[in-house]
Amino acid sequence: YHLNILTMKIRSRIALRFLVAIAAFSIVSFAPHAVKSQTIPTNAGTNFQLCFEQNFDTILNLATDSGYCEIDIATLDAASTTITITSRHYPSFRKTFILGPRGAETYRITDSCPDIRIISSERADDRVVSVSATSPIICYGMNHKFETSDDFLALPDSYAGTDYRIM
Repeated sequence: YHLNILTMKIRSRIALRFLVAIAAFSIVSFAPHAVKSQTIPTNAGTNFQLCFEQNFDTILNLATDSGYCEIDIATLDAASTTITITSRHYPSFRKTFILGPRGAETYRITDSCPDIRIISSERADDRVVSVSATSPIICYGMNHKFETSDDFLALPDSYAGTDYRIM
């Protein structure tokens, strides 16, 4: 009997917390006047800097799989957007294409820049990839090798700062 009462108390606490969370979400979602004065963060922008770090290597991996790095780009804009991809490490490399309205494109950067991965933490490296657009886009990176893949969200240059925490 005591176990049933304890179970009911726990369930009612969980239900109450759930209802409070739903109410808070509803207030924020359906009361736009309450958040208008705040800047809503976004990962959309017109300029991005991407770095692809070296993935874990196994002996099998070194012999059979060079892997690849990709840049995924999307726009929610109703107009076409011109995208330009460059890298200081490859001064003659410049990839320009037009992304259609509300379009998405994946570009395999290692097809044009095979050694784009940063391989040293001991020195500065110029293997940074710059992505620029004529209107806001969202940009992601993917670094793939056998048995390992790293995906990341690129933040626009406008979010760059001078205070960082490394974890």
